[in-house]
Amino acid sequence: MPKKKKPTDAEFAAFWAAYPRRVAIGDARKAWLAATKKTAVEEIMDGLRRYEFSPEPKFQPYPATWLRGERWIIDPGSDFHPLLKAVGLTPEDIARMGWERHEAETKSAALALLAEKAKSGG
Repeated sequence: MPKKKKPTDAEFAAFWAAYPRRVAIGDARKAWLAATKKTAVEEIMDGLRRYEFSPEPKFQPYPATWLRGERWIIDPGSDFHPLLKAVGLTPEDIARMGWERHEAETKSAALALLAEKAKSGG
């Protein structure tokens, strides 16, 4: 198994420059170092380019939150987050609730959808 190369300061700087909400750089750098220990920099950057951020900054996750949540994994070709899909939620559940994808990814939204689904027997 080839050894992963250590991320450079320039690679973090490129991530930071590309991220739409640049806050809490210290936390972001720690999360970046942790993320790049398990995932290639190119994969994270590709995911960042594909990710659909809300146009409202207050609904954009902090960079560290985005990194710790491994949100680069979200495939724009799929209808939503694989974790929500794994617990049995469907894109129709999201649409029925009228929530956008970025809102549905939050833990509270997922729990609310699960409760709604359990109530309806679905």
